[in-house]
Amino acid sequence: MSSNSNNPDRDEALMRALRVELERDSAALDELTVARLRAARLRALATVPRGRYAPMWLSAAAVALVVLATGITLRMQAQTAEQESIEMMTELDEDYALYENLELYEWLETETDENLV
Repeated sequence: MSSNSNNPDRDEALMRALRVELERDSAALDELTVARLRAARLRALATVPRGRYAPMWLSAAAVALVVLATGITLRMQAQTAEQESIEMMTELDEDYALYENLELYEWLETETDENLV
């Protein structure tokens, strides 16, 4: 079974219909009710602490700190990987030098064996 709440077109149409109905009902309110609603809204807003945006700044600072820490960690990992690559290339270069002179070592071994006999 499919759910009707998964249909964005239907949801949008419902929201439009609700908005139209709300606007029509609010236009029909008398001035006294509008004034009472406005006063209730202002009282509710007055109870909100002034520093309500402080948690938002703290969250932004926390996110910035996490991003900075992640960047530093990734940079250190990249430097470590680069250093390991350089060490590996140095070892390979030394191994290559050994293989490059392998014929010389074989010849020396043959000459030494022939001289001993």
